[in-house]
Parts: sequence; structure tokens; C-alpha cells
Amino acid sequence: MYAWQFPVYAYVLIPAALLACILAALAWPRRSAPGGTAFVLLMIATAVWELFRVLEAAAIETSAKVYWARFEYFGIATVPVLWFLFTRQFSRRDRTSPGLGPAWLWILPAVTLALVFSNAQHGWFWSEIKPASAEPGTHLIYSHGPAFWITALFNYLLILLGTVALLDASMRGEGVDRRQAIALLAGAGVTWIANMAYLGGLAPVAGLDPTPFTFTLTGAIYAYTLYRYRLFERVPVSRHALLESLAEGVLVLDNNLRIADINTAAIRLLGLSAASCLGGDAPALLASWPQLRQYCANEGEAQGEVQIIGRHLDVRAVSLSERGRKHQGRLLVLRDISKHRLAEDQLREANARLQAHMAEIEALQGKLQEQATRDSLTGLFNRRYLEETLQREIAQALRSGGPLGIVMIDIDHFKELNDAYGHRAGDTALQALGQLLAANTRSSDVACRYGGEEFVLALPGATLEAARERAEHLRRAVEAMRVPYGGATLSLTICAGIAAYPTHGGRADEVLDQADQALYQAKNGGRNRCIVFAAGAMLPAAAPGVRPAA
Repeated sequence: MYAWQFPVYAYVLIPAALLACILAALAWPRRSAPGGTAFVLLMIATAVWELFRVLEAAAIETSAKVYWARFEYFGIATVPVLWFLFTRQFSRRDRTSPGLGPAWLWILPAVTLALVFSNAQHGWFWSEIKPASAEPGTHLIYSHGPAFWITALFNYLLILLGTVALLDASMRGEGVDRRQAIALLAGAGVTWIANMAYLGGLAPVAGLDPTPFTFTLTGAIYAYTLYRYRLFERVPVSRHALLESLAEGVLVLDNNLRIADINTAAIRLLGLSAASCLGGDAPALLASWPQLRQYCANEGEAQGEVQIIGRHLDVRAVSLSERGRKHQGRLLVLRDISKHRLAEDQLREANARLQAHMAEIEALQGKLQEQATRDSLTGLFNRRYLEETLQREIAQALRSGGPLGIVMIDIDHFKELNDAYGHRAGDTALQALGQLLAANTRSSDVACRYGGEEFVLALPGATLEAARERAEHLRRAVEAMRVPYGGATLSLTICAGIAAYPTHGGRADEVLDQADQALYQAKNGGRNRCIVFAAGAMLPAAAPGVRPAA
């Protein structure tokens, strides 16, 4: 015989067990309502859990406590499953699995019970069981094994799915329906929070599961729900009222394509008369709209869009069938999307206008960018662009270890040309030189009009000798060039000063200054020549300058 000693907390559990039994008895007459049977069984499972928890608490010997704890799992293992079935059926989410639901739901609870009663042989469920203290009759602390956590994961998944179903019911429902769902959520929430606190090691008393103690409060909430909100006594809204409340048009066709049911919204959308609809031949009534007739005749699910009486309708059609029987008719749902289509068209037009405007802006930006970096007369880059680019090219040359050649060019005796032929002739000469420079530079080179009749070539990768050869080639090409102007032909010559990075400096302005000095050496040396910068270099002999030819 076992020795008994009822601790104070055992007396808190007894009212919870009795209340669960009372709730099961009160719900029993209403067990045919959705979720009714599952609720009755849920309350019975709760009572079983509570009663065996009382016996565990009252037993003094550790072996006796473990003995009664095993029987608690007849309630613990089944409560989550019954909660899941109750919430799904109550919220009308599960209409195919009434009563105890599918058999596979009960496999893990059955395995759990088998593992609990055979735990002494394997320790998979409770890896260690020890008293919380040396005091006789103290509660036990259970260390959980892997099987326990698998069961807990399964149970909390069911609890989560059931809670989601009730949340959905509370959001979809109105009035009393919503209050019922909220009350059920509140009652369950107290219990599940307590259980999570226990599993998370947050229980007020270490090792003592507070879950059973919350059933009194949960039972009180459920009792209030049964009494105040007439749980399981609410009659579902009539199907006719439901159809009439829908903004979408609904047509129900029988197997002979006659209209078995139709709501006011469908009559209005199709422009039919109410008297001709019920029992009428759907293909005949919809003869003016062949596309819509196809949805009536075809089997299976289909969705599309049709135009009727100036409206755009989204149409969805599904086959109707009863359990164990084949095709029994069609259900068509019509939704007016005219405003949506109009908004889409307006948005499409606005988007097209916006795209055109953006293209215009981009073209303008490109033009402005071009104007900001190009010389308007010659089409070459301007001085501002050169100064920005030289900084980048010097930095690139520094990283790669390569050279950068600079050639500064000036038209010989340009003032005399302007004085003799006028500024228009000077502009023509500048344009011709700009075209020649553009035609004789690589894509990586930068040809700029530096100012007035001065031009600069930046030659990435060009050594000092390569830059000198390029400059000499250009000098000969300019000397051979003839520029028609009016009835005259202009001939030009140029001077060129050459410098290179890093030979003549480590900064862009230093290399440019050295090229400029070399240019002046070329001018002072007689013009029509190319000079490489050399500090203190002797000036060469004079050379002929620009002479306009008739």
C-alpha cells in the first residue's frame, strides 16, 4: 500500500479536475456541433491529467510518484491532439475529419505512452528522476530525454496550428462568434504560457510544472464561454444569406447546366432578370457571351477574364461533386474588376508618359554633360575635363607603374591668320585641327582644347619617346593639311611640347607645366617643331611659321 500526504498545492488541482468534468458534462448534449465531441474529450483528458497529478502530489515514496506520473500522460499526450481537432472543427477549417480525426494524429501519442511506461528500460523519455529536496513527499524533478523533446515539438506544433485557427476565426467572425474565439484563446493561452515557462526553466518552483494549476482558471473561462456566449449553440448563418451578402456574383449550375442557385450580384453583373434565372438553361441565357459559356461547359478548375456589358469580369469556375460521386455541376464566381482595369490602363498610360519624360530628361542630362565637358567649337574635350581626367590617369599610372605622355600643341602665328582672314577663318582652322587630332588618337587618349589655339593630348601608357613620335606624326600631318576657306586655302604648322609622367613630375600639374615649358622652347626655337622638355636645353634654330596660302 502507498502512503499518502496531501500537500497544499494538491487541493488547488482538485477543483480544476472537477471543473473539467463539469464542462465535459455540460458540452455533452451539444457534442454534435462542430468541435463539440473534441471539446468533451478534451475536458475529459484534462480531468484525467489533473486527477493523476493529484495522486502524484499526494504520494510520499518516489516510486509511487513516478507510478502515478506515468498515468498523467493519458491526458498530457492527448490534450494537444484534442485541442487541435477542437479548434479546427470549431473554426470550420476541418470539415473532412469530424470526431477523433485521422488515425495518423494518434500515432505519436500512442508511442509516447509506450515510452513513458517503459522508461525504466531505456531512459529515452526521462533521463533522470530525483526529489527536489530531502523532505519526504517533495515533488520530483524530471530530466527529459530525447523522446520527450520530440513529443513536445509535435504537441506545440498542434497547439500552434490550433491557435492560428482560432485567431483566424476571431478575425473573420463578428459579434458573439468573435468573442467566443477570443475567450477560447484566452483560456488556452493561460495554460500554454505556463507550460512553456516550465519547459523553459522559468517555473516559479524549480521542477514543479505549473500547467495543471492553471486549469482552474482555464476551466472558469470556458465555463463562462459556455454560459455567456452559448458555445456550440450558435446556428450557422443560412447559405442563402451568405450568398446574398457577397459582392461577387455566384452561379451554381447542376449537371444539366441549369441554374440551381444565383445571387443578386450575379443577376446585376449579367443583366439578367431574376424570374428567368433559377432553373433556366445557362448556355441559352449566356448565349451573348461565348467566353463565359465555355466556363459553364468545361470540367475542372478554370480562371480568366471576360467582358460583359462594358464590364471587365474575373471569372473562376470549379466543378462541384459530393463524396463518392463524380461531377455534379459547376460553380462560377464573378468579380467585377472594371475599376481595377481602368486604374491599370491609367497607370500604364501614366507610366508611358513618365518613361518618355525620363528619356527626355536623360537625353537633356547627356547633352548638358556633353556641354560641360566638350568644347563647342572643336568637339574635343575642354580644359575642365582635362584637369579632372589627368588626376585619374596619374593615379592609374601610379597603380600600374606605367607612363603617361603629355603633348601640348599651339598653332603657329595664329594671330596673323586671324588678322589676315578674320576670326571665322581662325575658327575654321581650329575645327580642322580638332578633327585631325580626333582622327589620330586612340580611344584611351584624351584630346582637349586647352584654350585659344592651344591643345593638349594625354596619352596613357605612352613613354616619352612614344609621345614624341606621336607629336612628330601630328606635326607632319598638320603641315601637310590644307584647309579651304572661302576662295582661299589655309596652311598651318604647329609647335608641340612633350613631357611624361613620372619622368617630369609626380603630379598632373607638374607634368603639364613641363610640357608647357617645352612648348615655349619650341616657339622660341623657330616654331613648326616638337620639343621634349629638358631643363636648360639650348634653343634650336628658327623654322618657318604659318603662312596662309592663296
